[in-house]
Amino acid sequence: STSPTQTSTPPQPAAQPSTKPPPAATPPRAPPPTSPAPTTRV
Repeated sequence: STSPTQTSTPPQPAAQPSTKPPPAATPPRAPPPTSPAPTTRV
């Protein structure tokens, strides 16, 4: 029997399990604590 040489669609990579947390899920970096401006004006 002749095997079909032309495949209908290339085997798409199976969606791997979420081993690594998606970058979108990571909370945005909290801004640095706004230190009160030193009002040392002479």
